[in-house]
Amino acid sequence: MNDLTSDFHELGLLEEQFLMIDALLDCYNENGAYYGKIAYRQGFMVCAALLVEIGLVKDGKMEEST
Repeated sequence: MNDLTSDFHELGLLEEQFLMIDALLDCYNENGAYYGKIAYRQGFMVCAALLVEIGLVKDGKMEEST
């Protein structure tokens, strides 16, 4: 265990307090994962639009280089 985890366990929290903190951390992690999913999708869409704009992709298919 790292120092922060050890420090956390040494606090001697009641089980109810521990479970509340655990639920809060789960919520933060879920929110972060959702944000990452949305950010990735947005970046992919911007990249695809850029590839179409510069002519590398046309009608959703890669153009063959000559």
